Amino acid sequence: MTTMSARLSAMMFLQFFIWGGWFVTLGTFLSSNLGASGGQIGMAFSTQSWGAIIAPFVIGLIADRYFNAERILAVLHLIGAVLLFQLYRAADFSTFYPFVLAYMMIYMPTLALVNSVAFRQMRDPALEFSRIRVWGTIGWIVAGVVISFVFAWDSQQAIASGGLRNTFLMSAIASLALGLYSFTLPRTAPLPREPGSGGLKQMLGLDALGLLKDRSYLVFLDPDLHSPGVLLPKCQPVPGGNRRHQSHGENGHRAGVRSAVHATSAAVHPALRDQACVAGGDAGLGLALPVVRLRQ
Repeated sequence: MTTMSARLSAMMFLQFFIWGGWFVTLGTFLSSNLGASGGQIGMAFSTQSWGAIIAPFVIGLIADRYFNAERILAVLHLIGAVLLFQLYRAADFSTFYPFVLAYMMIYMPTLALVNSVAFRQMRDPALEFSRIRVWGTIGWIVAGVVISFVFAWDSQQAIASGGLRNTFLMSAIASLALGLYSFTLPRTAPLPREPGSGGLKQMLGLDALGLLKDRSYLVFLDPDLHSPGVLLPKCQPVPGGNRRHQSHGENGHRAGVRSAVHATSAAVHPALRDQACVAGGDAGLGLALPVVRLRQ
């Protein structure tokens, strides 16, 4: 592994360690510690979607045109660290929700930014990216291991005493670290504009919808759209209005297995790149689905 690959891998590790450090146990925390209802828990999880909707505006209108990607990444993670600390301090759902909504609007654009920084430093992205991106999945797994096996914040006793609150503090520290680290990443300046570019459709990323005409792209996209459905139901209250929740011990182990499968698929992808596309989302669907040949 080259020095540049190591630096980009560390960036990916922290990027997904931050998310995995609090998102999987969110439902349990809200119900057990903030007394949130099922509807309120759903509102909290939906902030991910709102963040994803806002992300194209941040990336298309600002980051890709006026500022270096690594600097935007640094600023967003530093702001994110402050918001995560506020989530750690929140005493009730009415206080918690505005901060988690603001945080997801800050965090979701960073998913595209880390990819932008990584791709711009690669000579052969098709070969190198999966080896770097797999460290993001490892970061997600490590976050679960820290929660479940190092501090046992997801044990019944710890949940009852508010131990899961510490997940936000842990993620805040990691976000602060990534924010500062991002200032040291290679300069990733905005790309020069092509003549005739710059319309509203392009700025919002709507021109990318043309990729949906490609059958191979649709095959790749479908499992990624379904991956949240694999992860989120395991974080929700059990049916029938029962206040019992699955502990992170269950969620973490299952999510960890899925993430390990995803990591494996990402690791072997370079060997398959001329023959196939391993499709799957961050929930770890990579090898759960068939390897689909994309060549005619």
